Amino acid sequence: MKQSVSSVFELYLERSDLRPNSIIAKRRALRYFVEWFGDLPCSGVAVAMAEDYKVMLAKGRSKSAANTYLDNFRPFWAWLVGHGRISVNPFYHVKPYKLDEKPKVFFTPDDLAKMVRFFDLLWRVRLAFGLLGCRRGMMQNVLVREIHLDGETPHVELSYKTKSDRTWPWGQKDYGVRYIGLPERIQVGEESLNVHRDVVELMERLPRHQPYLCLTPKEYDRMLERQSQGVLTQDHINDPAGNFQRGFNLRQTRAGIKSPKRYHELRAAYITHLIDSVGIRRAQQAVGHKSLQTTARYDRTEIMKTVQMSNRATSVFGPKSEKIL
Repeated sequence: MKQSVSSVFELYLERSDLRPNSIIAKRRALRYFVEWFGDLPCSGVAVAMAEDYKVMLAKGRSKSAANTYLDNFRPFWAWLVGHGRISVNPFYHVKPYKLDEKPKVFFTPDDLAKMVRFFDLLWRVRLAFGLLGCRRGMMQNVLVREIHLDGETPHVELSYKTKSDRTWPWGQKDYGVRYIGLPERIQVGEESLNVHRDVVELMERLPRHQPYLCLTPKEYDRMLERQSQGVLTQDHINDPAGNFQRGFNLRQTRAGIKSPKRYHELRAAYITHLIDSVGIRRAQQAVGHKSLQTTARYDRTEIMKTVQMSNRATSVFGPKSEKIL
């Protein structure tokens, strides 16, 4: 096949069902390959080059980071073989680096209670969304109109957003709709997050022109300005607050948590609760994982009792609301 790696790679991205984050990571992996080996014809890439690519990825970065790039690049070569564009996959025998297994970290009930007591209104709502399984980017892109507190099963209906004078493009994988149950309260340790009350109060405080729930007016206006200037990137869309984790770490420290943890660990607490409540297969469906192995990696058995939903909240798992998880 005489077509270059980069030209066919764009076709691969176009025909694959990938999230924007995945596309960014895959393009970076491609860029490194082209920088090191040139934009060769796909059929001209040898097994030795694939092995060298793995070695060079680990220079100046951790083996974990190298594995991330490798994992984002290898599927392209399997796709080429599957579509009859090359006969041999040069990356077939290239395995990721073996990593020392690190102990799982998790928020203790005391950690979560400290955050509830210390956090202001906006950060309590952000905390609640994390404990309901939202990723950082998902939470920061929730619109007020997607909040539904009336009815038997209060929920957030996350849908695809397009570019407009008030919004920027963002969506779930395959542009589908995702539902997240909104319990009235979440019990964390000795404290309780009053989810409905806090969400309503936050909506009432927002400027009338702002449709995004979990952003400050300054963060929102900055995003619109970037969009109007044509400099809005996917990284900005993934983190409109700008280095969200740094702000989260700072607030954890001020709340008295000695070892700040990633916002994503809140999602782990939620998935652990799901596994305990409805089983791992239902949990896998609820959070959209492709495999049970991925869901199992989030299991924090040690904190199954950390997030205890109120009686009303458990109804989101009931037979009348199977889609709303």
